[in-house]
Amino acid sequence: LARAALARLFQRHALEEHRPIQQRTATFKAIGQMPLREAAEFLHRTGVEAGAEELESLRAHDWLIIQAANTGLEGRTYLAEALDEEPDALRRIDLIDALGTARDDLARTALLRLVEFDARAPLERLFAAKVLIRVGPSWEIAPRLKRVALAMLGPEDAEARAALQCLLWQWY
Repeated sequence: LARAALARLFQRHALEEHRPIQQRTATFKAIGQMPLREAAEFLHRTGVEAGAEELESLRAHDWLIIQAANTGLEGRTYLAEALDEEPDALRRIDLIDALGTARDDLARTALLRLVEFDARAPLERLFAAKVLIRVGPSWEIAPRLKRVALAMLGPEDAEARAALQCLLWQWY
């Protein structure tokens, strides 16, 4: 049923494609309600293609990824995969935020992988940690985040380390 509905929504989008992106939000919202990977892929791709456009006073990519966060486990699995491959830091932030909308193993695993991967920018890891704290559970997340904070030893990590320790104090 969802696939048939998504096919109809893609047909509707094809009819509206000539319109400015701001006039297609109803279709994008409806696509975001489809619990399918293809819906999340479409919304992500549309956000990337939109460039500097805005939707409802947000960057188009941010707004569309918020919609993609509603695509269920299949769609959010795609978002986790896209996060690993996304070259743009701001779009990665959007993807991190979207993954944190559900408190499940997928979000926890994807966000822990990012936080514990020290090749990412320290402030990006900090943002992922902030989102991860809401995902929980605290008995699993708190000790791992503490280990991450203790491992942030470089001068480029100082600001993020202090902020991460503040987050830990605030939440735990």
